[in-house]
Amino acid sequence: MKYAISCGHQLTAQAAENVLRAGGNAFDAAIAAFACSWVVEPCMSGPGGGGFAVVKRGSQFFALDFFTQTPKHKKSADDIDFRAVNVDFGGTTELFHFGLGSMAVPGAIDGAFALHKMGARLPMRELFNPAIVHAELGHALSPFQQYDMELLQDIIGSSDHGRELFFAHDKLKNAGDEIRLPALADFLDYLGREGRKAFYEGEVANRIAEACRSHGGHLTTEDLKNYSTSIRNPDQFVKDGLTVISTGLPSVGSKILNAIIHRTNISTEYQIEATLMEAMTAVHGMKSSWFEPGWNIKEGGTSHINIIDGDGDAVSLSMSLGEGSGYFVEGTDIHMNNMLGEAALLPGGWHSWIPDARLKSMMTPVLALDAGRDTMIATGSGGAARIPFMIAQVLMHLHSGEMDLYQSVEAPRVHWDGSHWQAEPGYRVPAISGQQLWNHWPEKNLYFGGVHSSAILRGEYSACGDDRREGATAFCN
Repeated sequence: MKYAISCGHQLTAQAAENVLRAGGNAFDAAIAAFACSWVVEPCMSGPGGGGFAVVKRGSQFFALDFFTQTPKHKKSADDIDFRAVNVDFGGTTELFHFGLGSMAVPGAIDGAFALHKMGARLPMRELFNPAIVHAELGHALSPFQQYDMELLQDIIGSSDHGRELFFAHDKLKNAGDEIRLPALADFLDYLGREGRKAFYEGEVANRIAEACRSHGGHLTTEDLKNYSTSIRNPDQFVKDGLTVISTGLPSVGSKILNAIIHRTNISTEYQIEATLMEAMTAVHGMKSSWFEPGWNIKEGGTSHINIIDGDGDAVSLSMSLGEGSGYFVEGTDIHMNNMLGEAALLPGGWHSWIPDARLKSMMTPVLALDAGRDTMIATGSGGAARIPFMIAQVLMHLHSGEMDLYQSVEAPRVHWDGSHWQAEPGYRVPAISGQQLWNHWPEKNLYFGGVHSSAILRGEYSACGDDRREGATAFCN
């Protein structure tokens, strides 16, 4: 049995591995891992969020958009629950809004069922089982998840139910403390038996709509019932024998990735760092022109999963909950997203979103084929607006032939933020940098993404979980 798995939590990887060993394929494993992430990565993923995926089935490739959708009707700003919170990321703060008025229509559950229809072998009830077990019996809060929860504790702790789940003795739980989500376990069991309608129609949908009607949200039963995952041909481009396959719009990240890679020269006469820096500077200046006025833009991707199975089929999946709205759906433990409360997706200011439109994103799940090196790689990252810039560095290091998968992921990274080069320790500063300002970080940091990656290299399966974001792996040859 051969497989390669990389993702953002060891239990997420374990869920995928167990499903593959039970006879499942890449689609089965991706669904199991995705559902498990809703439980063990609760600030980064959840059934109340959404995402994107690019998949390989046989010789065909597909892109799935199951990201959040804006409501069909917009209430007055004076009539909604829309609360401000400053999140301190250490050295910088960012203003977000949460509350029922910040919620967009989630696509995570519909996306899981869409993946199942595309080629899964095992029943959904079985694929949800790892998530159900961890939700019901409990799991230890990991250090990275605790850190993320600490950043967002004002949102999580804004409701009695959030405090019940994630606080103890009026303080946020610590790494190693047990997290249990018993109502989510019950809901996932019900969802596995009843199908996607268990969320998008019926009692749960009515609860969400009634909470919005009574307490200042936009969502209605019509919004939920009409949600649908979009499946289409992916975006593909080729550079020097490297074929990169990603979701295309509404993921703007794939367009940026294309531009960076096409401007990068990996010949031995010219250092890869130098041309990458030139490309990143050029693309940074072009980026704003690609976000058309009026677009709803989400510049985030908080976790990522890659699965490659023994048949060479693959799923690369990025997902996000935003920061969460603070609203937990009654009787389900489902924390809903706050995508309408992020300044990044509101170029015209708060409440400027376009009704009934899919949000745009920087999330960039990728499959790449390198014919000259007989390689396939599945990769993606968290890291907000930096996502495609971080993925490009990993891909080009691997394509250069100078590094293996682990070295490509672990290599020091750089990012041009518009005024300074941000660089990890050990980054080789090329001569072209001149007098530009540099900020040298003391250690690797999640600022530079979490480019979890799985690969087949000359028939050998391998995986690397980026420790910048607590990456985890499982692989077998």
